[in-house]
Amino acid sequence: MMDAQYKSIEYQFRDQRLYEDYYALSSIGWEYWASPEVYYRDCRNSADKQCVFQYTVSGEGTLVCDRSSYQIKPGQAFLIERPGQYQYYRSPNADHWELRFITLNIACLKIWGDLTERFGRVFEVSEDSSVMRCWHQIYQTALNNEMGSFYSASGFAYQFMMQLYNTLIESCRAQNMSDVVQRCMALIQTEYKNDLDLTYLSKACNVSVPYLSKRFNESLHISPIQYLNRYRIEVASSLLLRSHGRIEEVAREVGFSDANYFSRVFKKVIGFSPREYRQQEVRRKVEDHTIQMQISPEGIVG
Repeated sequence: MMDAQYKSIEYQFRDQRLYEDYYALSSIGWEYWASPEVYYRDCRNSADKQCVFQYTVSGEGTLVCDRSSYQIKPGQAFLIERPGQYQYYRSPNADHWELRFITLNIACLKIWGDLTERFGRVFEVSEDSSVMRCWHQIYQTALNNEMGSFYSASGFAYQFMMQLYNTLIESCRAQNMSDVVQRCMALIQTEYKNDLDLTYLSKACNVSVPYLSKRFNESLHISPIQYLNRYRIEVASSLLLRSHGRIEEVAREVGFSDANYFSRVFKKVIGFSPREYRQQEVRRKVEDHTIQMQISPEGIVG
């Protein structure tokens, strides 16, 4: 019997086929499967086309990828796709498996594949990591029936992917990260609104420009300025959906003095312009309809 806190919510949107190239949330859930309940998912012949993130809160599960098997313990997550050569289930000797999941549409597959190739299918995730904080925000929105539309679901999907990327970069590679890189990242996250450049960042970290660039690329495979821009865009994407300020004002708020440059960077990172991104919420009011389904344990695909 599932406790009241455990719910799984699936979304279907009218005319969503018109927006197949946009990231979108398909479902989200928090589940507790205790013996003798059967929990088994076989993705090999799945009719769904989705990207799946699943995190273990407590208990233990097993993920089978082709001929490889992984024990998924508390604090670990995995990334897979449906359909695909994957099966996962509560481990035979585990008395329960408590898990949180989110599924996104197949439009996410390109970057999803890049992440799995770079970081693997299974990895450690801190409960207080940015991606899990993002998951909780989306889950609470779903519980409160505030998702609203395909456009909201798309906005949350982009945020989740950005936070997943940040978590994998900042957490999974932290062990290989030099102190100077960590100082630079902390500086960017604190002062991103200011006029930052590579010279300022290197002086603030007491190193030369070439040294900072080399260490950053070794640890994160991007430059300090690329990280700065991605962080600013991450903040901007949230502001665009939660404020009514002009694009120019949002650009200045996150540290871009040139709104045109901000728009170019935003489109490069997100895939479409700030104006298009914000218009999601405007369109929602006149043309979208959401069907929200809370699924019973027997019918959940998570």
